[in-house]
Amino acid sequence: MPLNVPDEIPRPWIQITVQTDKKLLGFYQIILSSSPELGVVSGYTRKAVGPAPEHSPVVSVRVMRKVMKELRVRLWTGINIFDEENVIIYKFKRIHYVIFLLYICSTLSHSQYIIQEVKGGTDLIELAVDLSYTFNCFEGCLLYLHFCGIKNRIKDYVVKLGEQWRDDDSLTAKSIAIKRNQIKHIHIYTLVYCTLVKVFVHTYFAFPLVIILIKKFLLNVEVNYITPFKFTFPFNYQSNMLLFAGAYLMDYMIALNISYIVTCSLFFISVTMSQLRTLYMLLHEDFREVIKSKDVDLQIKQIVRRHSALSDLLIEMSDAFGAIFTIHVLFLSVTICFYGIAARINARLEDLNNFLISVITAVNIYNCCRHGQLVTDSAVDVATVAYDSVWEDLSCKNMKIILLAILRSQQASYIRSMKCSEISLKTFITIMNMTWSFISLVTKLYQD
Repeated sequence: MPLNVPDEIPRPWIQITVQTDKKLLGFYQIILSSSPELGVVSGYTRKAVGPAPEHSPVVSVRVMRKVMKELRVRLWTGINIFDEENVIIYKFKRIHYVIFLLYICSTLSHSQYIIQEVKGGTDLIELAVDLSYTFNCFEGCLLYLHFCGIKNRIKDYVVKLGEQWRDDDSLTAKSIAIKRNQIKHIHIYTLVYCTLVKVFVHTYFAFPLVIILIKKFLLNVEVNYITPFKFTFPFNYQSNMLLFAGAYLMDYMIALNISYIVTCSLFFISVTMSQLRTLYMLLHEDFREVIKSKDVDLQIKQIVRRHSALSDLLIEMSDAFGAIFTIHVLFLSVTICFYGIAARINARLEDLNNFLISVITAVNIYNCCRHGQLVTDSAVDVATVAYDSVWEDLSCKNMKIILLAILRSQQASYIRSMKCSEISLKTFITIMNMTWSFISLVTKLYQD
């Protein structure tokens, strides 16, 4: 459904905002409701009531809409990255404080259970699953707090990326196909992954509760009130069914929320890197086609200017997303180790089921590292593509411009989190090797 934009809106705003293909409605939805000159978004329709300001940071709605929809980050986590005011939950301006307080309470209740069991002499192997989930709660708290602190940096970066987004009008047929194919791939992966995460979390928590309710009310069988992950309350919530159900559903809701924030934080990075890589791939085609254009001088200047902007975005991305990737890397090893050790030593069905949590987390990390590797490779490949073009047929001035672009491309570096953890496949392999070595060592020591 096309966006309704009046004719009097300045052309640059139309180029960025208008989209007639629903499949290209990608992932970032930035609604600048703070600007009175701009209207609101209803579905896919943008209604403008006046001309946009000259420097209004209105960007494409194509980049992360699906991620936010699938993960429900706006509705469930309270993190209002894009300052949207047309969502009901944002009528409560301090909702994120309430949600963060729930995170803290959940983390403390699960930690208290671990402490009590350890003091009681329980083997750590028996507590491996609960211990790992407690670390996941700590991870969720850190990510939530960090997300709230850097959301303006993320928004500013997304605005800059959106300003570089390419409309179909300025692309060749081959470039359009490349762009649509890239958006399609990231959309399919995001949709499938998020759906599987939601199904797993709901099944993991809902199925045991349903079994308890069936035994209690249909079969009239005495049941033990046991939750998937153990926690403590100031009162005995297992004394009756009503208290147990309330505590169970509360922990269920918080766990679901934490799974969203943990998954979403990496998807923001992955999808952003995918979009940046798409722009680099379109730049490759520009270098290949520039020789055929009639106004070569003008086209080369535009290409080099665009390449410079993308190179700056590649550098700025390390700061835009702060320590999100580093936090994930630190907690990934702990999560996999505890779940993996429990599954390998006990070899029970429930431990194998818990190990799926490690697999889900590892796949998410791998996807992020993969996109980090690809976007860096695409930035470096600009030098190869520019060199392979028939640039020797150009004027001396244009040859110098192309040479400068080649030299700058060769200096492209990996995106880093906290200036220490590079987002690449090499990092992922290192994490997996280190984790597997630790699991093997602990398993051998325990069995001996």
